Amino acid sequence: MISATEYDSYNALVCTTFVPEFGRNNLFQLSLNKQEGDKLEDLVHTIGGRIFMNEAATWEELNTRVESGYVFRKTNITRQYTYKDYLQKIDEHAMLVFVKKPTNKIEFFSHSNSVKVEHGDVIVSLTPPSKEHVKIQEKLNKQRNESL
Repeated sequence: MISATEYDSYNALVCTTFVPEFGRNNLFQLSLNKQEGDKLEDLVHTIGGRIFMNEAATWEELNTRVESGYVFRKTNITRQYTYKDYLQKIDEHAMLVFVKKPTNKIEFFSHSNSVKVEHGDVIVSLTPPSKEHVKIQEKLNKQRNESL
């Protein structure tokens, strides 16, 4: 479960409430909006869920990215196109969200969770629009060349 509101305390409360139901390892919340002098990192380890994606993934940051045209993109990992290849080509501003395993199990990326990505997996990321436009243009060019 992911608690993803703009209110840190609410996200922590929701996650803490569901610990008995799902276990802390299955509960995620957005990164806390740290302000100068805050010691919120101590709080995260005792209540709430694990930090979803990474510490840059605050509600404000994700909202800004979506409003500026970021899109969710899925990428199939194969023997020919490995996770290492993917990491070399992914846009530096993209954020890894989750991996869908062939068994349909979903594993969320988290700063405290190392996800093992293998062939057959599908990675979902939040990607800048420029990358999406380039991919669309490549597909259109390929289709145009094939029809000639």
